[in-house]
Amino acid sequence: MGGFAMVMKTPLHAVAKLRFFSLCIFLAVAQLLSLNSCSYDQKDKRPNILFAISDDQGFPHASAYGCDFVKTPGFDRVAENGVLFQNVYCAIPQCSPNRASILTGNYLWKNQEAGTHASLFPANLKIFTDIFLENGYIMGFTGKGWAPGLIDKENRPANKDLIGKEYYAEDESVFWVQFQKFISEWDGEKPFFFWYGSYDPHRTYKEGSGLASGKRLEDVDVPPYLPDTKTVRSDFLDYGLEIDRYDDNLVRILKILEDINELDNTLIIVTSDNGMPFPRAKGNAYDAGVRVPMAV
Repeated sequence: MGGFAMVMKTPLHAVAKLRFFSLCIFLAVAQLLSLNSCSYDQKDKRPNILFAISDDQGFPHASAYGCDFVKTPGFDRVAENGVLFQNVYCAIPQCSPNRASILTGNYLWKNQEAGTHASLFPANLKIFTDIFLENGYIMGFTGKGWAPGLIDKENRPANKDLIGKEYYAEDESVFWVQFQKFISEWDGEKPFFFWYGSYDPHRTYKEGSGLASGKRLEDVDVPPYLPDTKTVRSDFLDYGLEIDRYDDNLVRILKILEDINELDNTLIIVTSDNGMPFPRAKGNAYDAGVRVPMAV
């Protein structure tokens, strides 16, 4: 089966092994709430869904996992109030083919051209965002959706950008502002699905930025397959600084949901598309290439 293989750990330390399509998270919600059969005379009480996905953030680089060179209070808040996953593996350790697998629930070889990097997303592939769109959800996204590659938009008139209306920001530190714009246009009558897709911590980095921010070389746990040098440790700090920026947007987005009294009615999924952008990690089918953080 495609998508993610998972081991999840609850605050009660109960451990269950699950193997299922990433799509199942969304389809389970759809089925339980009878998306296809109910009519709503009053305000729609189905839950909103926030899907936050970073770009090349590997496991265990969130402070909820005990990583000392990052600060992720947004991820930690979701983990503390929900479920923190310990072993989540992406379908393929590369951006666009794995994002296609997230959207379709299929392994890459079933996704036609979308199973290759920077290619084409065919119009005939059924994706979970189509299901929400067809059932009345208000859809929007900011940042990186399915990318890089070309979408067969001509044959997808109902949802040309796969995920809904795009809220564009060039400055990655203010993606939360785009979510605020989305919320300002939302009337609250129907539930929403919003995809917050950061470009962090994808390379390139400003060399030495992590160290200059106050991060410490001694906090980096260098993997045994990389040389333990100051240069490598500093590079990890630069990478960690971008994880912090991704999470800072998430913190602000959660605050917006809290301010409009929708936090308790929103299913929040926070994860990454593939492993960290270091040698023997991203682009490789080793643990560091396919293992990603997740909290729900």
